[in-house]
Amino acid sequence: LNGGQRSADDYLRVIQYCDNVLSYEPTDEQISKATFYKGLAYMKAESYSEAIEIFEGLSEGRME
Repeated sequence: LNGGQRSADDYLRVIQYCDNVLSYEPTDEQISKATFYKGLAYMKAESYSEAIEIFEGLSEGRME
């Protein structure tokens, strides 16, 4: 997610990867990391409402 120029497609791919992790039987740590990175990718893709929803869920203890 950090580094050089990224396109919105790159961030959407990260979101898809995070969804793949969450679709299996991840550990609590994997759930929290995948959910955080998913929110970060939404933010970088300028999909702020989705990012806010995810980050609010994390702060309330809800994870995807």
